Amino acid sequence: MLNGKFLHMTLLFTICAILTPIPTTVFAAQDNPFENTRIPSYQDIIDKDAFRNSLPSRLIVGKTYNILIILTNNRNEPRDFYIELIYPFRHSLKYFYAREGWKSIKVSIDPGLSQRLKIPFTPLNKHIGSMQVKVQVSLSENGEPVDEAMAHVLEIGTALSSSQIYLVFFLIFSLIIVLSIMWIKVNPSHKIDLVIALSIFLIALYLRFHSAINTADHSDEQLYWIASSKFINNKWLWPREYMISGYPPTYHYLLTMMTYLFGSSYFMNRMISVLSGGLTVLTIYFFSKRLYNRKVGIISALLQCFASYHIIYSGLATTDSLSILMMLVTAYFFWIGWAEKPHKHLISSGLFLGLSFNIKYVTIIMLFAIVLYIFWTDRNIKIFFTNKFIFIFAPFLITISPVWFILLLNKINPLLLYFKFTLGPKLLPVQKQYPILELIPRGFRMLLYSLSRSASPWLPWLELFKITIIILLFITLSYYANSFFKGYRNDTYVAILLGSMLLLLIDPTKHTKWLLFSFPYFFIMLSNIMVKFFDDIKPLIPKKTEVQIPNLIKLIVLLFAIFFTYSSIIVGIVTPFMDGGEFEGLRSSVQIVRDKVDLNDTIVSYQAEVILNYLNLYEMDIPCMSLVMKPNIDALINQDNYIPSLDVNGKLLMSLEPNYIIESRQNYNFHYNITIKDWISKNYDIIFSSRPQCGYTWEGTEYQEWLVFEKKFNSGVQLSYPIRKRFTVLASHE
Repeated sequence: MLNGKFLHMTLLFTICAILTPIPTTVFAAQDNPFENTRIPSYQDIIDKDAFRNSLPSRLIVGKTYNILIILTNNRNEPRDFYIELIYPFRHSLKYFYAREGWKSIKVSIDPGLSQRLKIPFTPLNKHIGSMQVKVQVSLSENGEPVDEAMAHVLEIGTALSSSQIYLVFFLIFSLIIVLSIMWIKVNPSHKIDLVIALSIFLIALYLRFHSAINTADHSDEQLYWIASSKFINNKWLWPREYMISGYPPTYHYLLTMMTYLFGSSYFMNRMISVLSGGLTVLTIYFFSKRLYNRKVGIISALLQCFASYHIIYSGLATTDSLSILMMLVTAYFFWIGWAEKPHKHLISSGLFLGLSFNIKYVTIIMLFAIVLYIFWTDRNIKIFFTNKFIFIFAPFLITISPVWFILLLNKINPLLLYFKFTLGPKLLPVQKQYPILELIPRGFRMLLYSLSRSASPWLPWLELFKITIIILLFITLSYYANSFFKGYRNDTYVAILLGSMLLLLIDPTKHTKWLLFSFPYFFIMLSNIMVKFFDDIKPLIPKKTEVQIPNLIKLIVLLFAIFFTYSSIIVGIVTPFMDGGEFEGLRSSVQIVRDKVDLNDTIVSYQAEVILNYLNLYEMDIPCMSLVMKPNIDALINQDNYIPSLDVNGKLLMSLEPNYIIESRQNYNFHYNITIKDWISKNYDIIFSSRPQCGYTWEGTEYQEWLVFEKKFNSGVQLSYPIRKRFTVLASHE
C-alpha cells in the first residue's frame, strides 16, 4: 500500500537526482590548453602522428578529447606560429565544440625546441561518415599555411544506445503506472481525479509538442545551447563567465545532460519545457482543487492548458516553463504543509523553492510571497522563529548552498551584478525606468499582449476579446481585494501569489514573458469566481423571480468569463500551427539569406549567436560573427565602477565588409551609432524587413522586427580570402 512516507521519500530521491550535477561544479577556473614544457626536437613543424593519434576515429557525444598539437621550430631563430583548428561547421557548433576553435592561437618557440598544446575537443552530435579535422600553421596572422596535419573521424555515437534509452523511458513509464495504481488504491475517489488530470495533461502535451516543432528559435535558446556546449567542454564544470551571467547552472546542466544522452538537438532540449508545461497544467488542477474544489481545478487547468503564450514558451528550450512549474509546486506543498501541518510538505516546499532559485534567480519572489502570506495571516513575527518556518527555510538554504558556495569561492555575487546592470546606465534597449503612474497602464498592455498575442490579427472578435481580458482582470482583482482584507486564507494566499508575480514588472528590463509566472494564479482566481457566481445564479434559473442587480452583475461577469474561456480554447488550439513565436522574423531573415548565400559569404549581427542554429539547419557552413563588444569579466567582477561597453564594434564591421548583416530593428536603432548607420546605408541595400507574424507592435516588442542588409555590388572591393581568414577566428562564442 502506498503511504505518505513512501511518496515523500520518492520525492526526495527525485530532487536529489536532479541536483546531483550541482555539487560537481567545484572551483571552475578553466584549464590552460598549453603545456609549458619544451622538448628538444628537430622534426617538421607539426608532429602529424601525434595529432592523428590524439583523436580517435570513433567518438562519443559529450566526452571531451584532448587534441595534441606538437610544434617544432626547426630554424635557427625564434619564430611565432599561428595555429588554426579547422573542422566541419566550426562556426555553428553542429558537430564539435573546441574552446580554442574560434581563434588563431599564437605560439612563440625558440630555435630547435618543441611545444605541446592540448585543445579540448568535444563531439556534440551523432554522425556516421568520414569528417576531416585539420590543424594549420602559419607564420603570420594573415599568412598562408606552411604546414598542416589531418585526422579523420568516422563515427560519432552517444553514450547510451537507442535501445538503452527506450528501456529507460519504458521503466519510467511503468513506474508512473504503478504509482498511479497504488495512489488509486489508497482512495478510490482518486480515480476521477486521475482521469480528469490525465486527459488535460495529454491535451497540454499535444499542443506544446507541436509548438516545439513549429516555433522559431528564441535568442535565449541559442545562448543556453552554446552554454551547454561550453559546460561539457569544460569537463562539466561551471565556467567562470557564466557565473556572472545572471543564471544559476542547474538548467545548463539539464541541457548538458540532454546533449550527452541524445546529442545536441534543439528539439530534444525543448522536451524539458514541453514536459514542464504539461506538468504545470497537471499541478494547477490539484492545487486549485485543494484550494477550492474540483470544478475550479478543471476550469483553471483548462485555461492554463490552452493559454497560447504559455504554449509558445513551453515549446522553447528556456528556463521559463520549468521555473513556473517549480514555483507552482512550491506553492502547492506550502499550502498543504501550512494549512494541514504535515512537516514533510513544508520540507518539500523548501526543496522546490531552492530548486526553482537554482534555475532562475527571479523566482526568489516566491519566498517573498510565502513570507508575506505568513505575516499577513498570523500577524505575529514570532512565527518566523518556529519549526514550521524553519522546515521551509532550512531546506531552501541547503538546496541553494552548492551553487552559492561556488560563487563565494570565486568572489562573485550575480544578484549584485544584475542590479548593477539593470539599475545603472542604460545598456540595453529594453532597459528603461518608467514613472510609477505609467507602470499600471503599461502592465495592462503587456497583459493584453501575453493573453491575446496568438489571436492577433486573425481572430474575428479580437477587440472584444481584449476588452473582456481587461474587464475580467479588473473584476478578479476587485473581488480578491475584498477577500484579502476580510482574511479568507485561501483567497488571500492566491492573491498574494498573483501580486508577487506582478511585482516582477517593476524590473527595468520588464520582460513581457515574466507575466507567464502570474498566469496560474490569475486562472485559479478567475475560475473560482466563475464557479461561485454560477453556484449563486443556478438556483434562481428555474424560478420566475425578479432578477436583482447583484445577480445580474454576476450573470454578466459569468458570460464574459465563458466568452474568454471559449476564445482562449480556440486560440490555444491553433497556436502551435499558426504562431511561429516572437522570433519568426529572424527565421524568415535567415531563409532569405540562405537562398542567396554561397561558401565565400559572411554574415554578421550584433548578437550572432541567435543565428548559429539556423546555419546547422540550412547546411550553411559559413562564418557568422558578432559585433557586440564583450565586457571584461574580471574588471566587471572586481571594479565597482566598471561599466561594460555593449556598443557595436564598428571597426570590425568596416574592416570585414560582410556580405550580409542580419539585425533586429531594436538593436539597429539602439546600438548602431550615426556613423555606422551612414556607412551601412552607403554600402548596403535592405532586401528584407519583417513584421510580427502574430501579436502587434508596440514599445518593447521591436525585437520581433528584423532587417537583412546585402552588400551593394559597387560598394567597394569584394572581400578577399586573407581578410576572411583573419576575421573568421573572431567568432561570437567567446
